Amino acid sequence: MRTLRGVTDLRDGIAAILPRTPFTRRLTRLVPRRAPRRPNRFGLAATALLFAATAGYGVVAGGHLGEITGTVSRAANALGVALGTGVKAVRITGQRNSDIELVADTLMIDDRTSLPFYDAVGARERLEALPWIEHASIRKLYPGNIEVKLTERTAYALWQHDEVTSVIDPEGEVIVELDHPGFTWLPIVVGKGANERAHILIDRLGAFPELRSRLRAAVLIAMRRWNLILDHGVEVRLPEDGIDVALATLDRVNREGGLLSRDIRGVDLRMPDRLVVQLTAEGMAKRAAWLKEREKKARKGGNA
Repeated sequence: MRTLRGVTDLRDGIAAILPRTPFTRRLTRLVPRRAPRRPNRFGLAATALLFAATAGYGVVAGGHLGEITGTVSRAANALGVALGTGVKAVRITGQRNSDIELVADTLMIDDRTSLPFYDAVGARERLEALPWIEHASIRKLYPGNIEVKLTERTAYALWQHDEVTSVIDPEGEVIVELDHPGFTWLPIVVGKGANERAHILIDRLGAFPELRSRLRAAVLIAMRRWNLILDHGVEVRLPEDGIDVALATLDRVNREGGLLSRDIRGVDLRMPDRLVVQLTAEGMAKRAAWLKEREKKARKGGNA
């Protein structure tokens, strides 16, 4: 194979280093005979480009890019403020559960911020990284206002697991750990996997408002079935399958006879053909007295 040494014709030179095939012969026909003439001072420009690339690499490799970018950003903002385009007001809407001070700090706006040079995209990304915020939008309203609209995640239930209580959304994802009593009105689900199944149970309870209003906690047993803890400590044991039928039965019995207002400790609905009621100690004493009185009346009636 020939080399390019001593070859002045560009096409011949390329043909010299390529293998001789029909394809390469067609390819070399597209190459001009002479290389285009280099512009004047080509070497000087190439040298300057090399120095610039070397300097840029040194900045990046040395970790100074952020410092330079920050300096340029501060200078631009200072110029903008001097020209009268500083941020004068920030309006935030949609904030309910997010810490407003944390939101303000995340926006990174102060009296040295110029509206044209404010990085709204970066601010939006920082806001959406906060626990409560699902979506954020930021608008620049010239000459000096910023409008921030927040959409927060929905607090759906409290999840107790491994001695930690967290606020979860409808998908069962943890929003934040519970650190204040502001969410005690939410239903509580307890146990491993309860967060992922909470929406199924709570949505079904929505068809029975009386039962739903009495719910205090739901405990997932062996990741298979639920025990409901109602007001007054009444425990309702639901079956693994047929939850809708079991809840409908309990709701009907309660509406017809006020079952859940009586002296009971629990209701077992795990058997499809029956409802088993467990009385409290006081309820058992009342029932024993009632049975005794009924037996006494029956004996008197028999003697008569």
